[in-house]
Amino acid sequence: ALLTYFRNHPQILQTKKGFTRELHFFDTAWNGLMKEAKERLHLKNANDKNCFILEKYMTLFRTEQVLLANSTTPLFTFEKTPTYFTNPMIPQRMKQVVPWSKMILILRNPVDRLYSQYK
Repeated sequence: ALLTYFRNHPQILQTKKGFTRELHFFDTAWNGLMKEAKERLHLKNANDKNCFILEKYMTLFRTEQVLLANSTTPLFTFEKTPTYFTNPMIPQRMKQVVPWSKMILILRNPVDRLYSQYK
């Protein structure tokens, strides 16, 4: 239900994959991006690496909405990746790259979640 509200909200940038629920950017893609920043681009400064990673993150979203809107209304990104809360490094990575971001954790009854995943 929450995903549906976010999908239809005018201030939420949609992903290029049609609002994929789990982007896994800060867990699965992270090591490859850090390697690329270090080896291919020779970025040594932490700030340069973070800017590079933020730029890569934004390529996952339909940012043309921002350009077409020509508005001062703030826009937000949204992703739903449960594995971010099983790795203690993820919040630190997110804080490095997008320090202004907010993390929301929604907990479900484990039995209901298991049944929902089973269906």
